[in-house]
Amino acid sequence: QVFQWQGTPSTNRKAATWLLKSPQNAEQMNAIWKVFPGAQFILTHRDILVAVKSHLNLVAYTGGTMNDDIDVHKLAQFWLKKIHTSLKQMESSMIEIPPENVHHIKFETMVQNATTALRKILGYGVDSRNDPLKAFNFSNDEQPIYKDETLFEYSLEPFNITEEEVSAIYRHYSQKGSP
Repeated sequence: QVFQWQGTPSTNRKAATWLLKSPQNAEQMNAIWKVFPGAQFILTHRDILVAVKSHLNLVAYTGGTMNDDIDVHKLAQFWLKKIHTSLKQMESSMIEIPPENVHHIKFETMVQNATTALRKILGYGVDSRNDPLKAFNFSNDEQPIYKDETLFEYSLEPFNITEEEVSAIYRHYSQKGSP
């Protein structure tokens, strides 16, 4: 509904280009496609083990700020299942979308060579008004970015799960979903 309010062909207003960065949107790509046929979907893929470690530590930390009695093992089991379900929903959500409208970029490429990644994204038809590459380069020069994920080493040990268990859960995504 927000998209419709902001402008679509049905409202006789010029529709703005939307850049949405939310994992929940990946689960709803078919619904977005039905409202916005011709949309371009750009999916970033990160090493699933690194992503899960990071996410579990984030939710454990934020949960710990509100509650001193968190069962981190139960928390991990919940999120492992939720992430697995979300990846499956994302995969099934792409079925009706033409492959030329779904693009994949590795997270590592975005971190290590962000300008190249942005050029690639702009090549997919993302609105290039106001010279986003110039704005990005200014922002990128002004703010240091971490190009080495090893600066942030997260552990699964507090969650009482192993890397092998996580890898087994997401084997399908790691083999198929990551470009």
